[in-house]
Amino acid sequence: MFFHTSRDILFMRYCIDLAWSAQTLTLPNPPVGAILLNHSYEIISSAIHLKAGKAHAEVLALLYGYEVLSGKKSGLDKWSDSQEIHNFLAKNHNGLFRDKILLVSLEPCNHYGKTPPCAELIATLKPAKVIIGFCDKWGESSNGAKKLQQAGVEVEFLSQADLSQDILSQADLSQMDFCHDDIYAQMLDLLYPFLCLKERGRFNLFKLALRLDGEYKDGQISGVASRNFTHNQRCIAQNLIISGRTAINDKPRLDTRYADSFYALDFRQNDFETLDSLTQNLPQAQQSTQRFAPQMPHSQRLPNIEILTRNKESLLRHSNTIPLFSLPNRSVAIKTSPNALNLSSGFNVVEGGFSLLWALRDKVDMLLLHISPSVWLGDFSHLEQESNNNKNTKKMQGDLAKILCHFRILHSDILDDSLQHISNISSKLFIPKSSSKPQKIGKQNPKTSKIDSRQDFENLAKNPHKTQDLLLWLKPINL
Repeated sequence: MFFHTSRDILFMRYCIDLAWSAQTLTLPNPPVGAILLNHSYEIISSAIHLKAGKAHAEVLALLYGYEVLSGKKSGLDKWSDSQEIHNFLAKNHNGLFRDKILLVSLEPCNHYGKTPPCAELIATLKPAKVIIGFCDKWGESSNGAKKLQQAGVEVEFLSQADLSQDILSQADLSQMDFCHDDIYAQMLDLLYPFLCLKERGRFNLFKLALRLDGEYKDGQISGVASRNFTHNQRCIAQNLIISGRTAINDKPRLDTRYADSFYALDFRQNDFETLDSLTQNLPQAQQSTQRFAPQMPHSQRLPNIEILTRNKESLLRHSNTIPLFSLPNRSVAIKTSPNALNLSSGFNVVEGGFSLLWALRDKVDMLLLHISPSVWLGDFSHLEQESNNNKNTKKMQGDLAKILCHFRILHSDILDDSLQHISNISSKLFIPKSSSKPQKIGKQNPKTSKIDSRQDFENLAKNPHKTQDLLLWLKPINL
């Protein structure tokens, strides 16, 4: 049966929003959100699927719900083996879920894969109702709702439309323009990276960190939470691509040292190989490897690096000064043509600016903007060149507008590691470019709290974790 009550849709949107917080981190699995409600529609627990091979969203929601309802600690969490969680709940539930409502954005799986079937566990726990946002139509994992109904569990779908396995061949998702009030449209947006990877064998994400005025070249831009998310993504990605200019100017490490241990540890290289679409008739990666070390350590998973440059010789001359070349346990390849990049298979992340994005625009499946609540003022010693600064700002804003007209926003979210109130951010809006020349230091006016010294600005610039970064996920259109 299909129902569309405003209350159910409201909670399902919440499930979808939850799932977005782990977008791309679950690949090659889809992102999924789940919440457990009591009969009065009060939230007992919520969870998301965090990583391929780990417990699914509905299983974690049920586990956390068990601890709330029973008042007992299970000794299990997101790190635990999914089969262990299934066994524990099946043995100890004691009918706690019989009058509860479980909402899950995607139909519970119905097969043994890297984890046991969620539908089997839910059928054992027998909640009063399971509300599903979207049908699962991917082979063995489908028909979870049928399994639940056979066990006597009431099932409702919020979307009558089925997501067929060949949806990308039926229509180009980049051209679809669904109403965002529709659960079907929201689920398609959420599942777009998963669908690209499953149907095309590749998903290419372009990540760009910038300030409010479009500047992205000077200093550290992103806050701690934003940086951690980027490093988590690197743990999941197979290839990380940058430009030669970025390699020479920024001298990056491109490692995963700030990743959560949940992603940095226990990564199985064959996770992507579990998808049939990724193991059949896909081109092998072509690498011109400059440096390759033995098996990666268990403590840090590093993506392979590809550097796009027109001047390979110049990059090689600088390689001894660029840390990414000296890190072990991965390959570093230098490519002189966009068509030579390994963007035809797997999950690949490109980190760069407007020029690189424009050069790869026909190969980018999604754009992710990390927007810092700051603007670039430039060096204080050059404030008299205000007209030139204005010209640079207008050019950057023009470049940003040129790019964004080819993308549609799918989702936005705030990353705030320090939980600072937005009113505390206003005084940190202007972040200057640091100067190597010593300057006379002024003092803060205690009466007005006005920031009137270079040192005050530099102190703010050294604490980017006190900002709230906006994440914008965008899908290409008309490219």
